[in-house]
Amino acid sequence: MSHPLLTAPIGRSLLRLAGPTSAVMFMQTLVAIVETFIYGKLGTEALAGFALVFPLMMLMQMMAAGGMGGGVAAAMARAVGAGRTADARALVAHAGALAVAMASLFMLFAWFAAPSLFRLLGGHGQALANAELYARVLFTGAIVIWANFFLSSLLRGGGDAATPGCYMLLSSVCQVPLSYVLALGIGPWPGLGIPGPAVSMLAVSGVSALAQARALWHRRLGFVPALSGVPLEWRLFWEILRVGLISSFSALTANITAMLVTGLVGRFGVAALAGYGIGVRLEFMLVPLAFGIGSGLTTLVGVATGAHDWKRAVRAAWTGSLISGGLIGALGWTVALLPEGWARLFTVALENLGDHSLQ
Repeated sequence: MSHPLLTAPIGRSLLRLAGPTSAVMFMQTLVAIVETFIYGKLGTEALAGFALVFPLMMLMQMMAAGGMGGGVAAAMARAVGAGRTADARALVAHAGALAVAMASLFMLFAWFAAPSLFRLLGGHGQALANAELYARVLFTGAIVIWANFFLSSLLRGGGDAATPGCYMLLSSVCQVPLSYVLALGIGPWPGLGIPGPAVSMLAVSGVSALAQARALWHRRLGFVPALSGVPLEWRLFWEILRVGLISSFSALTANITAMLVTGLVGRFGVAALAGYGIGVRLEFMLVPLAFGIGSGLTTLVGVATGAHDWKRAVRAAWTGSLISGGLIGALGWTVALLPEGWARLFTVALENLGDHSLQ
């Protein structure tokens, strides 16, 4: 019996698969705006410190969600499309091993190499201290972020976009007030300052990961994942890596470019670095919107290729690419023509503190 995604209309299937994830990406875009506003309230040094960490943080998120995460979703989709249930069950353990390895790499980099990188990018004084503190808090708990995105990818690859979309949307909604309170405090409590949003992200990612794991083990995809007694095979790792490595390379080049530009801007001072942080955040916020559509497209194409239905795979790829290009292009031109409205969202917070260094 063929998989339903091999016979349903492509447009309707793409909407059903991409809709929940796109809603999550839209909400996470709002979270990003709010968090930048929070740093604006904390002052120029906080904005500058976050600008130093931002490319590295985005690299991890892009790899976990769309790079390696895309590889996980594609591998699961191919296995499901081909009817290889044993491989689909075993892929959960292989994805978990990759999540631990990647999270460990980012944690070690944050503790031992990131401070030198931040200095090369122009960080010094309190801005550098803020960047180091934020990075160590966030990347020490990176495993929950990788687990959250990989579990989402496993479910999406199996054709269930609604479950991870629901949990991740709820976690994003909770992240906004939690970040605000943890950073700026409430009542007599002054808050944690710059590490507050990092703690918030780790907390909501952990809860979302637990909820998605529960759904996966309750046969949401029609089978119970295999962990114990599953030998780790290079064949299944390669199923993930052959897509994940290429996608991660794209994310790496984009973020290296952002780091190089951050280093050049940092030569002009803390205020310039803070201003650049506002601008580059918008640029990288367009990527998650494309990921929302791409996530559904990965499943559609993966199931089709697993079943060797190459014509359907090509039609799905063209449909999703045109929709994504039109959406991102419209948003990009809107902000390009009205840049002051975007920047004022954050500089007003600084003005209210009596800090006019960005003006």
